[in-house]
Amino acid sequence: LLDDQGAKPNLNKLSEAIRRHGAVASMEMSHGGSSARISFFQGHKIYGPVECETESFGRKVHAYAMTEEIIERTIRKHAEAALFAKQCGFGMVTLHGGHGWLLHQFMSPTLNTRTDQWGGSFEKRMRFPLACIDAMRKAVGPGFPIEIRISGSECYEGGYDIDYGIKIAKA
Repeated sequence: LLDDQGAKPNLNKLSEAIRRHGAVASMEMSHGGSSARISFFQGHKIYGPVECETESFGRKVHAYAMTEEIIERTIRKHAEAALFAKQCGFGMVTLHGGHGWLLHQFMSPTLNTRTDQWGGSFEKRMRFPLACIDAMRKAVGPGFPIEIRISGSECYEGGYDIDYGIKIAKA
C-alpha cells in the first residue's frame, strides 16, 4: 500500500479527516517477514532473517533467509514508505517491531540465528531495525516522529525477558 501511487488520494483524504479534528495522523508500518502467511498462500516467496518452516492452518509455510540484496532493498522500501506516508499528510509513522513481525524477528536471539553482520550479537541483531530507522529519518527529515512498537519480552519458553526488551528500547 505504501508504494502504490494509486492509494495516495484516499490516504490524503484519511489523513486530512484525522487532522481536521485536531489529531495527528499516524501510519503504522509492518512487514510480516517469515510470518507473512497470507502472501505465502497467495503464491509469493516470503523471507525472514533465517530460512525456516512453520505450519499454519495445517499447511507448511516455508520462508527463505533474506540475502544482503533483499535486506538492503527492504531498508530502502521502509524509507520510501515513510516518505510516502508523510507526502500523504500523515504526521508520524510507527514501525511495528513486535509480535513476531520482521523487525522483531531480527531483534530476537531465538528467531535470528544468523552469524553474519545481521545476527549473532545484540548489536548485529539490532543493525537491521536501526538501519531501517536511519534510512527513514533521512527520507522524512528532522521533526517528523518515527516510533517503534516492540515486544517488551517474548512470552514463550526460551524467549527474551524484560531486561532484553529494555535493552532494545534503549538502542
